[in-house]
Amino acid sequence: MWPYLLKNKDTHMCQEFYLVARIVGCPRCDGRTIPIEPQYSYCMNSYLNGDAWNSVPQQFRTDIEKVRKESQVVNPARVFFFSEENPWSIPGLSGAGINDNNLRSTPPCNTDCFATYHNAPSGDLNKGYANAVFIDSHVERVSAYPPGNTFVLSWPSGPPIPDW
Repeated sequence: MWPYLLKNKDTHMCQEFYLVARIVGCPRCDGRTIPIEPQYSYCMNSYLNGDAWNSVPQQFRTDIEKVRKESQVVNPARVFFFSEENPWSIPGLSGAGINDNNLRSTPPCNTDCFATYHNAPSGDLNKGYANAVFIDSHVERVSAYPPGNTFVLSWPSGPPIPDW
């Protein structure tokens, strides 16, 4: 997909993310809200073809280190390829907002998770949805809730879903 992304940098940025990120700012900057100029809003599933920067326990690494083709994902219609992530942390769900372009949720899912700002109820940007592209190429609205949903939809090896 890289050749397509290089042709048009606007493909790196959801316009709604851009507006929300500029309004919300940087909530993790020593308590100061700093306006930000985001460069990307989409994150790849970090469990595809790797071990998510050594966050996966050894007993689960073998299955995901071998993923190279769609046919190796146990359920390509239920594993996301890339999606959106918030620029802020979500209380009770995520310990970090978007800090790179990899989405690597780890059990008990207090790390990265899906964005929550699309169709959010008035005044609560933590209760909306994200858009995700799945391995089988369909697009679907996804939620960071219930807690753990991001990890379940990230794991390419299928059930049983590990809990570490």
